[in-house]
Amino acid sequence: MDNAQKILIADADYESITLLGEVLQSQGYSVGYARDGRQCMDLIGRLSPDLIIVDAVLPGIDGLEIARTLKNENETHFIPVIVSTVQHDPRTRTRAIEYGADDYLTKPISPIELSARAKSLLRIKKLHDSLEQRNSEISSINERLEEAYARLDSELRLAQKLQTSLLPQTLPEIEGIHFATNFVSSGRVAGDFYDIFRLDETHVAFYIVDAIGHGVPAALLTVFIKKGIKTKEINGNSYRIIPPHEVLGCLNNDLISEDLSESPFVTICYCIYNTADKTLEYARGGHPYPILVRADGSSLPLEVEGALLGIVEETFESEKVTLASGDRLVLFSDGVDAARWSDGSTGQEAFVKACLEYYDLPVEEVLNQVSKVVFGPDGEAAVEDDVTIIAMAVD
Repeated sequence: MDNAQKILIADADYESITLLGEVLQSQGYSVGYARDGRQCMDLIGRLSPDLIIVDAVLPGIDGLEIARTLKNENETHFIPVIVSTVQHDPRTRTRAIEYGADDYLTKPISPIELSARAKSLLRIKKLHDSLEQRNSEISSINERLEEAYARLDSELRLAQKLQTSLLPQTLPEIEGIHFATNFVSSGRVAGDFYDIFRLDETHVAFYIVDAIGHGVPAALLTVFIKKGIKTKEINGNSYRIIPPHEVLGCLNNDLISEDLSESPFVTICYCIYNTADKTLEYARGGHPYPILVRADGSSLPLEVEGALLGIVEETFESEKVTLASGDRLVLFSDGVDAARWSDGSTGQEAFVKACLEYYDLPVEEVLNQVSKVVFGPDGEAAVEDDVTIIAMAVD
């Protein structure tokens, strides 16, 4: 009986409420009794009944006022109330409904009718309580989710700050060439990464890497690559600049040996420019081909074979090309696939068109105009994938 639904009967007629109580108890309900309105209100607070049957003319506080009070309180609003009235009193029955009573019974109360109406209202009350419990559980889950989201958001902000700190804070100033960059993440942290740095007085290295996927795993992989790229071999007082194909080979082997995840796939384009003889040496692994725009407006993709990094052991190749004054070199990640040109062309085709359209502008303006094709005129278009662009101009 501990789980029995509780019914409170309030009536000044002791014999009447005892009889009704026996009927309800025989059906498995737990029954409480009140002889006046104040006792009824007191028992409601202590018992939290599932159903209240109250006489309309109860002493102290009448049943109609009790019904109105209960229906105006959030804590008791959904407790069903049956008001009992004398048989020839339609006005009181009407007022009972107006005051919020869920049902009414006329005296003398039929045990069969009482049982049927109590069962109906208690079924509704049970459904309501079940919904309230579900809502409470959902509210609790939502609170925990909000707390977890807040923690995750804080951690992502920290990860974003860390990843941003690893990007070049200023571009190197190198005689004979100028760089411009654009980097837009599709989320808090990015799977794209780039770097531009001097190797010595005459050599500068730069690359774009794209870790397949999004979010924290891809971002962590970019950190690994940042730390894992080997650019020089130092022997005593001398050193050897490692050519691009060897850089990719070593990085590929490191990715495979570390077994960082089930699919640590990476695309990369790595370049070394020699300011003394204006030669560019480059290698790529699964990455979009760099675009070389000559001073006369002609262009060509710098094609070289190279598979994705992190899958199997692979041999990579380096190629060389000599640049001339006025040439522009553009590296980019596949996030530009969403680019749309005014004539309807899309993807990398639209991106290359933009590079050719504005090739004779200063490199910063070239990148500014090209970026408008990718991000829209206002630069506010949402991107589905990270976008990284490096443009280099030869003076």
